[in-house]
Amino acid sequence: MTETDKQAIINSIVSSATDLASVEATTDVDFFVALKGNLPKRVSKSTLSTTADLNTAKAEFTSKLETALTAKQGNLTTDTNLKLENNKLSLTQATKRAAFITMWKEAGGDYDEGKDNGQDDCPCFKMNGVAISAAQAVKTYRLGACRGGDEAYGAESIYTNIPRTSLAVAQDNFLRYCGVLQVANIAQIKLGKNSFGGSKELTTIFSGTPKGESFNENDEKNKNNFGSLDHTAQTGNPKSFFLEKCGNLKVVKIKLTNSGTGGDLTLDLRDSPYVEEESLHWIIKMAQLTNSNGATTHIIVHDNVYENYLANPYQGDTANHPINICKPSIHPAS
Repeated sequence: MTETDKQAIINSIVSSATDLASVEATTDVDFFVALKGNLPKRVSKSTLSTTADLNTAKAEFTSKLETALTAKQGNLTTDTNLKLENNKLSLTQATKRAAFITMWKEAGGDYDEGKDNGQDDCPCFKMNGVAISAAQAVKTYRLGACRGGDEAYGAESIYTNIPRTSLAVAQDNFLRYCGVLQVANIAQIKLGKNSFGGSKELTTIFSGTPKGESFNENDEKNKNNFGSLDHTAQTGNPKSFFLEKCGNLKVVKIKLTNSGTGGDLTLDLRDSPYVEEESLHWIIKMAQLTNSNGATTHIIVHDNVYENYLANPYQGDTANHPINICKPSIHPAS
């Protein structure tokens, strides 16, 4: 075997091999064939005239290959993003975490580096103003980024959601039966029947940014930016949304829409004794800004909320869109 032939083999293998485990030395010419198929076709058994030639070539090749690959693998140890274990190259945990933090921020979330201790239970991530652990952030992101349709977020153990800016149609069952859900951001999407029902720990529903900032309801130009409970697909009159078993709700900033189909609108909050006065004013105002077809918006409230409302009633511009605040016992459809 000429020096040119041996060097050609070495150059071919060194340029493509990834670790020494891919080199399986044997006792005959198959040694070269085993080297990931990189043996040039012009090198054959006849080229290696004697056993001594074969052994000499093998020893020389192995030595140079070990030197070259050791140098390559040694360089990996200086890259903090990579690790080499059992001849497998992968990203370090720190690098994976850094990549996720970038994706989380791109989704609008916040990250507090000062609180990050590197553990999965560290509450260093935030979405919609809610601080959550790294493990929760990963789960919330996975659900928000990878799933859609009626099942999105449904019956999941998440504390908040990644807001979505659009959906082709109104989505039913949104955030339904989410047992630990605290804050829901409906951003700019339309929601259908059964949304939020059974989410017993839910305290806040709003339309806004991932930073937890509500859209400006005082700017009439922004009225179409708000997410809504849309009655379009419902039948009967009045068309009703019932936030069933949402016993901890305080902030409810929901726009009710009917997409021009007419008929009264109803939001049923009878299971929510802590709804704040400001929320009722917000719902009334937005209903009157977005519905001008002469229909009435009915808001059914818990008895306690109704008594508080009577102490400081607010009707808004009833000439544009009538409002009926009532408790269950006096609502016509109850």
